[in-house]
Amino acid sequence: MISPALLLILKSIYAFCLFVLFLYSMNSLTMGILYLVHRKRIWNQRTPEMTQPWPKVTIQLPVFNERYMVERLVKAIVHLDYPVDRLQIQVLDDSTDSTTDMLSEMISRYQRRGLNIHLIHRDDRSGYKAGAMEHALKFATGEFVAVFDADFLPKSDWLKKTIPFFQNPKIGFVQTRWGHVNNHYNIITRLAAMALDAHFVVEQTARAGANLLMSFNGTAGVWRVATIDSVGGWQADTLTEDLDLSYRAQMAGWKYIYLPNVVVRAEVPAQVDSLKKQQVRWVKGNFQVSRKLIGKVITSHLPLPQKIMAVLHLNMLFLPYPVTLLTMLLTFPINLFAPHFMYLFGYTLIGSWGPVFLYTLAKSEFNPSLLKRVFLLPGLMVLGIGISISCTIGIVGGFSNKSGTFERTPKFNISSGKVQWSKNAYAVSISPVAAAEILMGSYMLFSTLYLYIVRNYVFPYWQLVPTIAYFLIAGSSMLQFFQRNYAKVHQPEQVPEVEAEPQAPVVTGRYI
Repeated sequence: MISPALLLILKSIYAFCLFVLFLYSMNSLTMGILYLVHRKRIWNQRTPEMTQPWPKVTIQLPVFNERYMVERLVKAIVHLDYPVDRLQIQVLDDSTDSTTDMLSEMISRYQRRGLNIHLIHRDDRSGYKAGAMEHALKFATGEFVAVFDADFLPKSDWLKKTIPFFQNPKIGFVQTRWGHVNNHYNIITRLAAMALDAHFVVEQTARAGANLLMSFNGTAGVWRVATIDSVGGWQADTLTEDLDLSYRAQMAGWKYIYLPNVVVRAEVPAQVDSLKKQQVRWVKGNFQVSRKLIGKVITSHLPLPQKIMAVLHLNMLFLPYPVTLLTMLLTFPINLFAPHFMYLFGYTLIGSWGPVFLYTLAKSEFNPSLLKRVFLLPGLMVLGIGISISCTIGIVGGFSNKSGTFERTPKFNISSGKVQWSKNAYAVSISPVAAAEILMGSYMLFSTLYLYIVRNYVFPYWQLVPTIAYFLIAGSSMLQFFQRNYAKVHQPEQVPEVEAEPQAPVVTGRYI
């Protein structure tokens, strides 16, 4: 038996977890409704006519060990349609491998053709991406600074679709939508792409339309340099410097523009352990920003609806992971010692439709079929539960005063099955968390069978979902681990081909 005091503690924790998950679900439902209300206005925004001379713009390209991506990246950037004498390109390289040599050669070649492009190399990586951008701002000549991560491919008219919005002096930053180059590569990329679509298509549209605080997404956006300077610059005390800066700017009165109809394609993780690293960094950084700014949000002069939604925004990315894990752990003892207590939480079933509603709305040119999105929903549920252990560990690490190591998400320059991620030198090894996922799946399976066989309960079919989730995520990690090791031993490293660079001279107003 169990003591009444301990049972009360377990029931209280369980009730709290289910309430948080209910809030998360209702927040998803709210985002979906706000999206439906505001989508036409936000998606039909037109770039205003440029009535002033084109301002000077600096483009920053933060790079760390990206030898498969840098040629494609630099080539896309030098093809941007913008007055040559108004554009500066900074390649911020913290690499420790051959990427630096490749960049040096490419940049020298472009400089000989008259382009204002410079390599800024650092050896210490202090402050990671935030430190690199803050350091490079000292040498920036632009009134505005655009940021692109190594795997992003802006179209040539991207600057001319974003810069005109800054004619409004209140606009501090402009964010455009992320697209995908490899969303059909495998099941991991399909799920990751759909999750990103839900964020960029539904949530960001909802926030922009309802005038709520919105996060800058770290890349595929432009900042007014004066905005960055006025709120203390890029700061490296969190792993999500983009969210941190955007919230500080909006609380200081700066406005933003979100352009979902301007898309920049990028690569989504094809390796499950790469996806885990990415999600851990995001939830850990989100927690750090919440800890850093939530008090300032609450005491700010923002309207009450903005405060409430900002608090939810800062917490609803990371809280569902630990409370999901706790719920899974506590379901067995609660069923065992207080089965009737479960009946009090029927209301949570209503809220569970929130995420289903949100993801169903996430229609994009990359996933336009409603039927396919519905079929992917169980996979998204499995993925969310399956990575809850690694994300919870990341959040626990966020309690530290230090921001932690910025672990990049490996990108492989893959857009089809012709290029295999397993032959790439940057492919990550299996995470030790896979062992914990196997243990958690075993615990869920044992508790399910025990309740049904030994205690004669109605078969708790709802526990099969997390059981399958933990086994599938761990199994995927193990399978890809063997694929990676086999390729490492038996197959040569595969370097993706990049189209030959045109040798035409520079013409006025456009890089070619």
